[in-house]
Amino acid sequence: MKKIEVLVFLLVVTGVGLAKNGEKMMKIDRSWMPYHMKAMKSMPKEYQEVKNPLKATKKNINDGEKLYMQYCATCHGNTGLGDGPAGQALNPKPAPLAITGKMPMVSDGYLLWRIKEGGVSMGTAMPPWKAALNEKQIWQIILYIRNGLPETGFKIDTSSTKEEQK
Repeated sequence: MKKIEVLVFLLVVTGVGLAKNGEKMMKIDRSWMPYHMKAMKSMPKEYQEVKNPLKATKKNINDGEKLYMQYCATCHGNTGLGDGPAGQALNPKPAPLAITGKMPMVSDGYLLWRIKEGGVSMGTAMPPWKAALNEKQIWQIILYIRNGLPETGFKIDTSSTKEEQK
């Protein structure tokens, strides 16, 4: 991981940021951060170079939104800030996917791995979804996380994760 990406990640997750032109700053729960950092370091090799094979079409993003609302929003929240009703009692809190899911250092393979395998091995309550969702559905959820979740107020360059919508 590049040092600048780590710095940006740490600034975002600690609630520190560089606001300009009156941009909104937000405070987020950071209890998930150590688990996320541990997971990034221990990602299995078979996921490390994986790229989303689906295009970020309106249909794929819309299908991903429906799946996200059905399977993810209860913990991660409708807007992806980790504030869903079922996530309130969890420790660590669910990751704010609207922020972390759009960061260039959070690879497609990492998101695929965490959704498929869950977070039990990392000490989180994230369930494995590989029995409930097929790989195409998981990729659609990832497209929604990257391209469909509302903007959070943090200004992060996500140009490397967005594809032309058709």
